Amino acid sequence: VPGVVTVSALADGNGQVVVRDLPRGVYTVKLRRPSAATWPSARQTTINVNLREGDGTDIVKLAPSLTVSSMLNLVGESPAGLRVVAMNMDDKSGAPEATGLVNEQGAFVLNLSPDAAYRLRVDPPLGRLYPRVVFGSIDTQKIDKTYPAFDMPKTVRLTGRVSNSSGQSVPGTIVQAYCSDESFDCIDNSRANIGVALPLSEAVTDSVGGFVLVLPDPGSS
Repeated sequence: VPGVVTVSALADGNGQVVVRDLPRGVYTVKLRRPSAATWPSARQTTINVNLREGDGTDIVKLAPSLTVSSMLNLVGESPAGLRVVAMNMDDKSGAPEATGLVNEQGAFVLNLSPDAAYRLRVDPPLGRLYPRVVFGSIDTQKIDKTYPAFDMPKTVRLTGRVSNSSGQSVPGTIVQAYCSDESFDCIDNSRANIGVALPLSEAVTDSVGGFVLVLPDPGSS
């Protein structure tokens, strides 16, 4: 019965990887360099290996990174200082592979791997009254590419006050808002993953316990 065989292996000190006892067939192999490595290559290299006729041996040249550029459309305020984070969808940890700062015109540039799928997330700097936004995935190719602009959603503000059981204000309290969904960026209601998910918005209560959370407008397109 046809199926999917998944094997993970680490290269030795000479860069050699040996995988044994694979069924005959054609395989897609994805090589990922360590996050801490400073090699001038893409984080991920994808190759096809044909083992239909027997064992295979090959020397793989790591792919160079490519440049992905785009824009953020943000109405009403400057997008400068926002940070765009790219997360490789093959990396189940959800760790960022690349980041890029947004300039005054809304432009940003990311250095990514070819032939890979990414989720893009927009992170505001600390103190910026703007929520964290996650966009859908993009698929890179083998050449540099400019993608259409991303429209940032409209926002709504949620205000409130934190008090104790006696009704006294509690200043300095961290207030966070999370989305609920089955992804690394949200809380999965069937299995709380608060240690992995990031808040959409967060604030610290002021001297009278007041706070303001800025959230994406559910009614915006």
